[in-house]
Amino acid sequence: ILIFSFTHTTAMFEILHYDMMSLNDNNFENTLIDVTADRLKNLVHRHSLLLHTVAKLQNIYSFAIGVDFGLYAIITCLFFVLPIDVCFNFSAVIAYSLSVFFAHCYLGQRLTTATEKFENAIYFCGWTNFNLREQKIIFLMLKQSQKPVVLLAADIVPICINTFAQTMQAIYKFVTVVKL
Repeated sequence: ILIFSFTHTTAMFEILHYDMMSLNDNNFENTLIDVTADRLKNLVHRHSLLLHTVAKLQNIYSFAIGVDFGLYAIITCLFFVLPIDVCFNFSAVIAYSLSVFFAHCYLGQRLTTATEKFENAIYFCGWTNFNLREQKIIFLMLKQSQKPVVLLAADIVPICINTFAQTMQAIYKFVTVVKL
């Protein structure tokens, strides 16, 4: 369910990105002013729904992912501390732990990247050619989208590729010190 939720939310932000960029294609025609205003209202509504969805995902999965991250780090550290002949018995556990940990971080990074792309799409949608009312709506939407959308594990650790890399580096340092 978590993977589906992350992937679906990311896809919805990417769709918003393309819809926002398509506003630039037809904003010069005066006959489409009402259509542009309606599309803009729809985009604002969908954006606020997506931000609400991300907040709900954060509330639901934050603690569970934080516990998972901690357990994966402990399992990985313990795996490398074991003697080599015992390590092969637990290779499936370590492979599962690392793959799920990486999947969480990758999906969190994709969500963050999709929201950043949407933020750029808001700015480059041709808002300077809109009426003053639509420009104000775009400004509010831009202001709202500049708050970074980063999911946190246990409300502490960001769920992103950088977290995965830093954790792997810390585990490597720990194992190097312990194995000496």
